[in-house]
Amino acid sequence: MEFRNLTPFDARAFPGVDTQDREYHVVALCVGYQLRPSHPRAPSDHPLSQHFDAQVIDDHPLALCLADEHWGAPRSTSLRRESDLVPYKPRCDVTVIGKIYADRARTLLPTRLRLEQGQAVLIDKPLHVTGPRQLVRQGGFGGWMREALNPTRAYSLSSPSAVSEVPLRYELAFGGASVVAHPQAGQPGQPDHVMNEVCYRNPLGAGWMAQGYFDALGRAGQDLPPTLRAPQILDDRQDFRYLVHSKQSGALDAAQMAQLRYPLAVAGYSPRGKAWAPRLALAGTYDDTWLAQRHPWLPVDFDFAYWNGAPEDQQIPFPDLSRGLTLVTEGLRPGCGRMRVTLPAHRGLTLMRLDNGLVLPSPMQIDLIELDNQEGLRLRLVWRTAVLQSVGVRVLEARFETDPRKPLISLQPSPQYTSPQAGLPRGRAGAGGRHG
Repeated sequence: MEFRNLTPFDARAFPGVDTQDREYHVVALCVGYQLRPSHPRAPSDHPLSQHFDAQVIDDHPLALCLADEHWGAPRSTSLRRESDLVPYKPRCDVTVIGKIYADRARTLLPTRLRLEQGQAVLIDKPLHVTGPRQLVRQGGFGGWMREALNPTRAYSLSSPSAVSEVPLRYELAFGGASVVAHPQAGQPGQPDHVMNEVCYRNPLGAGWMAQGYFDALGRAGQDLPPTLRAPQILDDRQDFRYLVHSKQSGALDAAQMAQLRYPLAVAGYSPRGKAWAPRLALAGTYDDTWLAQRHPWLPVDFDFAYWNGAPEDQQIPFPDLSRGLTLVTEGLRPGCGRMRVTLPAHRGLTLMRLDNGLVLPSPMQIDLIELDNQEGLRLRLVWRTAVLQSVGVRVLEARFETDPRKPLISLQPSPQYTSPQAGLPRGRAGAGGRHG
């Protein structure tokens, strides 16, 4: 199969497979938009509100992401952006990369992500975001009494510092790890850890601790730490006051991890880790039966929702830009304030030239809308389609249409066409015509 990219954007064709072992030609197309303030501002606008225009970036097109990108080392930092080379997403991810901004240094930074289509509200998600804060171990008689009765209450939450921006990373959300090294680790017959537990929904966060962590410190001969990190990014309906601990121990499979509940939710606008609960359970079962009967094919219980990396409340049905898709944000642009932008009614498609001579259009679906507010303001949209290889595609062309009224296939005059004015019988006139 020959692939032709007839757009000014980055497009790739690659193979995909489903749980019935059917093979596909997958095409992904990345289209970038620069967001620029509209002028003039409407009299009815809120003083801190600004309308933005979305202008296609075609001079230096944004690229498809070819591999997962982290903020640092993959094992110790959260995802910045996920690979676009996936076979299929059943829904559209809406994510934000960058920071939360305030108009000045504040201890509480209001923020909101909202997506509207016509009169329907597809996403409306505020977050509770603060400046840096810590859990501080209390000294004195009262502190030691609380520590003896309930070690988690031995720590009090400090007041947040005033800041004008907060990174949008899951390191600052609820979660964490409880790791206590064994004092004789590395010696023959000795384990590496007295305790090694993580929050399955966010092992990189702060504010969570496994029950028994303080006892594990004592067995390892270690004192309680003087300070612990506290989360800065929370669900808007929740608050954090004390160190949260929950009971978990032993090896759990992905389904059991997904069922385990925590007192607080993991909040954010960015993609979640592929190995985090509950996402990991969607990857299916890889056991001895799979090795014996299915390897290297996908397990039969693989759920393609695994490829949707956005939080569940940021996954929407595939949007139709001709119906007016409007992004409304607060605190997600430099200088703070509200931003409102309606995306142009563009559409991506592929044209299939089949082995049997047929020429057919195949509309593409948008399965990623990504706002990046680090270097100016940019939207990155990923369009995707998949065609069964058994259809017999000779050539697959990526195309992009900026006029929503234009047909997917336009008719062009055939070189064999002769007009009635040339003297041919009218019944034969116009018999020509071919697909462009």
